[in-house]
Amino acid sequence: FYDDRPPPSLVVIDRYTFAGFDLAHKLSTKYLVHSPTLLFDMDNPPRDIPAPFHGFSSTGISDTWTRLRNSLHRIWYRIEMTRLLKKVSLVRSKFDLPPLHTQGDLYGTNMVISDSIIGWLEYTRSTSPLIRHVGAILPPQLPLREVTKDPTSETLNNVVIVQGEFSSLERNYLREAILAISFEPLFLGESCLGRDALAYKLCVIEQEKERDNVIRKVIVVTSGDLPCVYSSFVCGAGYPMLVLSMLLEQHEVGQQVERVGAGILLNEWRKKKPQMNSQMTSLDSSGIIVTALQELSSNYSMFQKQACRVGFSLKSAGGVVHAANLVEIVLNYGSDSFVPNSETLPWFMYYMVDIYLLCAVSMCLLAIALRLSWVIMLVLLNSTESEVTSNTKKVQ
Repeated sequence: FYDDRPPPSLVVIDRYTFAGFDLAHKLSTKYLVHSPTLLFDMDNPPRDIPAPFHGFSSTGISDTWTRLRNSLHRIWYRIEMTRLLKKVSLVRSKFDLPPLHTQGDLYGTNMVISDSIIGWLEYTRSTSPLIRHVGAILPPQLPLREVTKDPTSETLNNVVIVQGEFSSLERNYLREAILAISFEPLFLGESCLGRDALAYKLCVIEQEKERDNVIRKVIVVTSGDLPCVYSSFVCGAGYPMLVLSMLLEQHEVGQQVERVGAGILLNEWRKKKPQMNSQMTSLDSSGIIVTALQELSSNYSMFQKQACRVGFSLKSAGGVVHAANLVEIVLNYGSDSFVPNSETLPWFMYYMVDIYLLCAVSMCLLAIALRLSWVIMLVLLNSTESEVTSNTKKVQ
């Protein structure tokens, strides 16, 4: 931007990286949009789809009151997005960039690579040809460590609890909650590991299961971070999850995990989180998590079957290979051929205002013509009656 180097031919921008959009608009560079999470309201879904961040489920939107609340929440979400875009537009005005009024100004005619799939992690609906679902985009598999026969492995309990990304306090609290079940959990790492580390841990567990020839129940406990959820789905045979949501976006992801039957979502557990100076060994403070883990363990085969189905769908969507092919297509041919007519038509043509006006004008003209015909007919009848009356008088 500040030197004489030519701008890039194509840029892939995260959907929330507004500075990236500003730079691409300033340089007039083609770009793709990467959506690393669920679509939410990005594709302008129909009214029967639950509004983002409000806890509605597709099975619960049936009665009139819930549908009304869902519509109001969707309007509220779009108003908040408009306020956000106005704040972004204030910054853009300093660089002589046009303001942003709607999400269409950012995503409208550009291809969107979505890390999700319709039907499983997205509510079933039709989407624009510009939105391409590629499934799980995960880092390449890390080289596994050399695994040797462990003579003590057969004495381990058959339940393995694997932590995702949590803060230090929450990881300690979670460990105490798991220990309260009287299981003997096998933790592969105590520190807050990255997303690729979770996939590595799961691959190591699979390798150890094959080495020891022991059937173990692997339960992944995560905050609902989508890459961690994807790792749980696609690694091995799929692993059930206990989602302890921290943020609204993670709650939405956990809701989808629970909807497809691959895990349990807990959004009330943080209300009982102890303080830093309290003892974390109380069963009462961790009873919610304990109950959820016991349910996952007792119905493990059912949850794993659904996780395996979702994992197969994520793998079959293409992943990194499909995303790379889309980038190459847009780089060489552009995305104009994928733009539907609804994105290029003026608003009055998209909502068929001109058609409605034409029909209204035609009806008005028809009514006027019928009225004039009726008036002319009455005038002719009156004149005929007058002539008959005058002729009758003359004859008399």
